[in-house]
Formats: sequence, C-alpha cells, structure tokens
Amino acid sequence: MTGISNITEARSIHWPGFVFSLIAASVLVGGAILLPLYAFYGTSAGRNNPFEMMTALSVVGTCLYLLIGTPVLIYYLRRHAADTARIVVLSLFSQLWLLPIGALLSLAYFNLGRMLMAVICMGFGVVGAPPLAFVFGLLYERFTPA
Repeated sequence: MTGISNITEARSIHWPGFVFSLIAASVLVGGAILLPLYAFYGTSAGRNNPFEMMTALSVVGTCLYLLIGTPVLIYYLRRHAADTARIVVLSLFSQLWLLPIGALLSLAYFNLGRMLMAVICMGFGVVGAPPLAFVFGLLYERFTPA
C-alpha cells in the first residue's frame, strides 16, 4: 500500500552555530542600540536618560528573546532549512502570544493595565525582534556547515 506520509524528516541543528548565533545576535543588536546612546548620554544621572531606559528594555527584550525565541527557533530549524527572511517573519508571529496572555491576565485580575502592558511589550517586541532574528539568521547560515 502506498500513500503520502505526513511525517517530515527531522533536520539536525548545528548546535555550536546555533548557540553562538543566539548569543552573538543579542550582543550585536544590543551593542548597536546601546553604544551610540552611551556615547551621547553616558551614565549621567537623571530620570529621562535614554541610555538607562534602553538598557533596561534591552535586557528584558533579550531575556524574552532567549526564553521564547530559543524553542521557536529549535522547532523551526528541526523542520526547515535556515532562511533569514522566514526567521524574521517567524519572530514577528512569535510576538502574537503576548496579546492573549495580556487578555487573560486582565480578565483574571480585572485590571486593564495588564492588557496595556502586554500591548506595550508587544510593541517593543515588534521593533526589537526582527533585528535579533535577522542577525541570528545571518550568523546561523554563515556558521552552519553545508
């Protein structure tokens, strides 16, 4: 009996390239954002210092990138060849989980502030995730053996 199988063959992930690309993307994108701000503002004390604000946002964004992006990337790379454009689009779709989580939290706590926080985080994620995914994709393609 012949038929079409829906089972796809699992691809192997080049783990040294994966780990290096994951960490290097965070460092490179974070550095590209923070170094110009540091050069211009330094560590001057003040409530409106953009360097301090962007440092905090970069740390939170990088942690979410590692927590959410790692399993999503592993799932994707097990099934598909590395493609930078698709990885960038995947990073944008990965941001969508924040809206239902925020909606559930706002319903559970009867507080619309939780939903607003989820929307704000998603907004920053939509800006920050594509550069991280782009750099990851470029590095992973570069360091993965053919």
